Amino acid sequence: MRLINSSWPVVVISLPFVFGLLIALFGQSPLSRRLLSFISAASTVIISLVMLAPALKNQVAVTPTLKVAPNLYLSLRADGLGVFFVITIAAFWLLISMYSIAFLRDEFSRRRFFTFLALSISAALGVGLAANLFTLLFFYELLTVSSYFLIMNRETKESLAAGRKYLLYSF
Repeated sequence: MRLINSSWPVVVISLPFVFGLLIALFGQSPLSRRLLSFISAASTVIISLVMLAPALKNQVAVTPTLKVAPNLYLSLRADGLGVFFVITIAAFWLLISMYSIAFLRDEFSRRRFFTFLALSISAALGVGLAANLFTLLFFYELLTVSSYFLIMNRETKESLAAGRKYLLYSF
């Protein structure tokens, strides 16, 4: 196993995050929401497949660490299992994006749903590429918070209660 410096792990996590913000800002029309969601999902699949080549050569892509506090670092590592996880998440996101376009046709807040879907995908990718426990917990908590907004998206009594239970059980 050989370590190589690579920015691909940061790119694959940042892409859904950036597109999530774009959906929040410019996703008023159904066409722009669908287009942004599909482009981000497809781009994430392509980048995750690019990350596969070094993993097949038994190379591990690492990123520079970001010091958050003394002895706490955010660090990403794309080994074979992490890349498999990323490809799986990206492929399912592409399928979810295509399915949810039709499924959410009459939903209350589609823009919010697609925004938080992209943010939760970004966090899930971070979980798969975490190089240490602090990074894993950081992205897991981001996943928890962004998933909460997916659960309560309909804003019914049931969905709001389910969201509160989810947060209670997750933290």
